[in-house]
Amino acid sequence: MTITPSAIDTVTKKLSRKSRSTDRAKTVLPLVLGGGRVALGLSMLLAPARTNALIAGADATLPMMKVSTRLFAAREVFVGGGVLAATSASPAVLTSTIEAGVALDTVDAVSFAVTKGVPLTTRLLTTTVALGYAALGIYTLLVLED
Repeated sequence: MTITPSAIDTVTKKLSRKSRSTDRAKTVLPLVLGGGRVALGLSMLLAPARTNALIAGADATLPMMKVSTRLFAAREVFVGGGVLAATSASPAVLTSTIEAGVALDTVDAVSFAVTKGVPLTTRLLTTTVALGYAALGIYTLLVLED
């Protein structure tokens, strides 16, 4: 088997495309993660009952539920904003910020999963959303590490 210059060029081009794709993912994924958190947080902050209606049902309109939704919303805005701001900082700052978000999401998922008295629909939806954000954070960390 002979390795020709054209075969080397083909492999080099394919590796170069993969590298550009990975570089793009390293740029885009943190923006999606941070932007998604900010968008979710702002919607919960500005319209807590409407945003939370699917998860909490009729309870979403209760004053205490609106307050707790807004508290959670503020955290989402700050964590998401932190991720967005960290994209222009050092890789270590970005990684630490994303890791903090993954830790918060994991605590949220476990809290909703094990708390007795939480309606089943609320438990399933909130646990799924929290695990989804944790998974996206972990995936983003793996892409950044590559």
